[in-house]
Amino acid sequence: MPHRTLAFRPAALPLAAALACMVMAAPAAAQLRPYFLSATQAFTHDSNLFRDREGAERSDRISSTGLRVGVDQPIGRQRLLAYAGVRRNKFDEFSQLDNTEYDVNLRGDLSTVNRLSGSVWYTNSRSLVSFGSYTGTTVVRERNLQTLEDFGLKARLGGDARWVLEGGWSHRDQDYSSEAFRSREQTSDTVSLGVRYQPSDLLSLGVAGRATEGRTPEYRTTAGGEPVKDKIRRRDLDFTAVWVPTGLSTLSARLSLTSTDHSLAQQRDFDGVTGALTWAYRPTGKLGLRVELIRETNDQSQLAWLPDTLNDPANLTLTPFEDTRLLTTLKVGATWDATAKLRVKGNARYTHRNIKDAVVRDEAGRPVLASASGTDRTTALGFGVDYAITRAWLVGCNLGWEKRRVSDDGSQVSFPYEARTATCLAQLTLQ
Repeated sequence: MPHRTLAFRPAALPLAAALACMVMAAPAAAQLRPYFLSATQAFTHDSNLFRDREGAERSDRISSTGLRVGVDQPIGRQRLLAYAGVRRNKFDEFSQLDNTEYDVNLRGDLSTVNRLSGSVWYTNSRSLVSFGSYTGTTVVRERNLQTLEDFGLKARLGGDARWVLEGGWSHRDQDYSSEAFRSREQTSDTVSLGVRYQPSDLLSLGVAGRATEGRTPEYRTTAGGEPVKDKIRRRDLDFTAVWVPTGLSTLSARLSLTSTDHSLAQQRDFDGVTGALTWAYRPTGKLGLRVELIRETNDQSQLAWLPDTLNDPANLTLTPFEDTRLLTTLKVGATWDATAKLRVKGNARYTHRNIKDAVVRDEAGRPVLASASGTDRTTALGFGVDYAITRAWLVGCNLGWEKRRVSDDGSQVSFPYEARTATCLAQLTLQ
């Protein structure tokens, strides 16, 4: 069967066309300068590029050259956010990993006079999969690019009223360039409907039902077996809350009763509690703190964004978690504007993976074991400094440390490693 690739789907064309019209209309409504163009050059040293075991580490230096363009434009009662970026990564020693990453993001926030509002979005991105996200006891060193497409819409009826009706639909596709990871490709559609109660500007409570139908087109029930389709059926009952105890602090929470059924990969079925908790605190205008706790299944692991900089939403890197039945992540990030030009950043992340039915591969990526389970834990720390030379020029350096530990029951599905990274960059932004 020929390898399929992702493209702009017909279902997304009306959305893309509408947003394109908004882009062309933006200059007429612009009063400020909502557009930006930035170029970035970064150099990174990675002490353990493939996340190998101790004693087998292989280091490398990576050059990353990026270009990004975007617009953030109010248009009457509407708002358009659109940006696109491309980045070329060159590896000094392991040139077989050289790749070009890209991302396209379109979002339109819509509002009418009848308390009806909503948003539509489209994203498409390609990036090199982190070697630390793989499962198995043997490191896979081939280049593996993940392409992720996501689009959908949300609607809200009620505006600032006490009771609000909310609904939405989204479509998601993930694809891999490596033949060895065809069985990880997935397509899913999600619909949701719920109500929200807003007794004041400081408190919002919601309940919603969410249904997801997904497919893994080329799942293999045995190592080396013929690919078959695994159908995924997920149902969630979501309880959400947003509380603003003070003007300096915001607490957001989601608690979900989750049930996931697989037609073939039944060992990954799940019935239990998932959710997320976020606390944002800004005690002063110069200091900010953000804490996130996420508990999710493999089918929704895209919710566990692992940012390069926790306080920069435009700089998020998605890491898929292969064969992970349940994932728990705790993230802490802080920024301090020491001066008008100097920003200091720090972050920490702890991830616990419950791995179920991992397909362990040999050096060539061939499956050699079709059923194993266990757990591992990964801790990562980061520290960085940015200096704004002028309004347009920015330079910065970041240090990172990552360590994974494996429990006794995880010896067949994971292995320990340690890695250190150092990155320095220069960025020019025209606006």
